[in-house]
Amino acid sequence: MALLAAIVGMITAVVAMPPASAHGNPYERGPDPTVESVAAERGTFATDELDVEPSHGFNGWKIYYPKDTGLGTWGVAAVVPGYTASWKDEGAWMGHWIASFGFVVVGIDTNSPTDRDDARGRQLLAALDYLTEESPVAGRVDPDRLGVMGHSMGGGGAIHAATQRPELQAAVLFAPASFSQDLSGVKVPTMVIDLGAGHHADFLFDEPTSRAAPCRRHLPCCRCAPKNHPFPSPVISRWAARTGHPCP
Repeated sequence: MALLAAIVGMITAVVAMPPASAHGNPYERGPDPTVESVAAERGTFATDELDVEPSHGFNGWKIYYPKDTGLGTWGVAAVVPGYTASWKDEGAWMGHWIASFGFVVVGIDTNSPTDRDDARGRQLLAALDYLTEESPVAGRVDPDRLGVMGHSMGGGGAIHAATQRPELQAAVLFAPASFSQDLSGVKVPTMVIDLGAGHHADFLFDEPTSRAAPCRRHLPCCRCAPKNHPFPSPVISRWAARTGHPCP
């Protein structure tokens, strides 16, 4: 119940903010979010998928995208799983869901399942480059509205990607783990969702283990998971996808 209350509280706080209307916001796609829509099984848009072959600087996997071609281009999320995990086993459930709210999603496998944070970050950027420049859906995406997501070591990879490419519009870190990253060089709007009972994200904030303590005051951070370091629940990830991804 405490977890549910935390999730609902976060969602309510976000959707209570005055929404931009479609008339005043050229980037908005679909209806304004509500608590119910964020927790729903699907968003507004019908979606499709494409396989990505292992090449282009990462180990392939899937692109998910809205079928609608009448609303212009879409914001992008590149997502990488955690250490030793595959996209199919850990992240594929979220691909169509995020896309159904008006995003093009590329979920990747890493070149090696044991790739560290910096390698995962480079592969996230390679996936964004492929998606926006070479993929069959390149014409559907807005190259100025790109974001990255990662779980565990993938979260460390998302930090690396955000550090290397400050023009990104968003980074979302699920229970991030890293051997070498912190937030001291990150200029990208970043959401940290610490899902581990062991407070995995402490390395980002707590002195002396992080040089990023001054960033804490303007980075959203929430701890809202039960035990055993689960991968993000659908409700948490849906909320993050709808409210924390590329936006104007």
